[in-house]
Amino acid sequence: STIIKNNNSPIVEEKPDFSTEATTDEGLIKGIDDDGETYYFRGTVEDNYVKIGNLKWKYDNVKYILTDNWIDLIDFDTPEEAQEVCSDNTVYEDLGFDDQQDCINNGIHKIGHAIGEDILWKIVRINGDGTIRLIADDSVGNEDFYDNNLVNDDNYEKYVGYTYDNSAPNVQDGTNSIIKTYLENWYTTNLSEYDNLIANTRYCNDTSSSTIEYYYGAYGRLDNDNPQPIFSCPNTDKTYGGEYDLKIGLLTADEATFAGAVQNYNNNNFYLFNGDWYFTLTPLKTNSFYNIAQWGSLNEYYVGDKTENIPVINLKSNVLYTSGNGEKTNPYVITLDSI
Repeated sequence: STIIKNNNSPIVEEKPDFSTEATTDEGLIKGIDDDGETYYFRGTVEDNYVKIGNLKWKYDNVKYILTDNWIDLIDFDTPEEAQEVCSDNTVYEDLGFDDQQDCINNGIHKIGHAIGEDILWKIVRINGDGTIRLIADDSVGNEDFYDNNLVNDDNYEKYVGYTYDNSAPNVQDGTNSIIKTYLENWYTTNLSEYDNLIANTRYCNDTSSSTIEYYYGAYGRLDNDNPQPIFSCPNTDKTYGGEYDLKIGLLTADEATFAGAVQNYNNNNFYLFNGDWYFTLTPLKTNSFYNIAQWGSLNEYYVGDKTENIPVINLKSNVLYTSGNGEKTNPYVITLDSI
């Protein structure tokens, strides 16, 4: 109720044009999921930040990137190094900037966090059951997610499953993927103190078959001139993937599309952009042998040892905030006694 009340403009009832990246604040938009009415943020949202208790980052990964909407990201350890590159007229012209100052002002982004900084979360949407879906503002690591040995397995197809070798379709009692294990270990280390605030909620690893041979369902929905993202999770006939009921997971490519992403385009101007490639639960096709495919372009060829892992959790529907207005410098604060 607070999120809806604090929204700066009326709730948007009309379905957005999902074929175009959201590069402005399009507000809070009403949709439908499996539990009823959902409200999701889209575009350059600046009032959807949440802080949970005294949760802090335990490692340092601050860096500076130079990028535009088309050129690959370039990493630097200091802003001065990035500014030096902007002084090269060939570089800033290739990047599409008008001059050196335009390159510095609009091309350089500070990303990452320092040890001891607050871990912030961003509200993705209000779920139909009233729980609040959050995505961390930064990566929790990129270790151990890339395993070249999987390509030598004749059954590599199953490794797009969040779990695989399940006993039956839509029953997730099989082997955990590398990322599922990593996320759940991170949860135990960092969020177990706040477990009573966090809901078990649906997560979708869509391994349903597409109408296009060898591809999964999201490809047919999202890789076309008229993308049609969904919040529901299609049934799968595979013994890997499907719908999960969990405390922690990842975003789906559909949710990224609702938020403002478009297949095959880099959108640097919406709230999910953080300067890195990162995983979602959405696989691309059957020869995507890495254990999860990332959003951005739903393209398995971009998945590698530099692809990041950004967790998603859901706050319970009866959680109250103690202070804040949702801005990054004044986030909604959730404490242990928030219920």
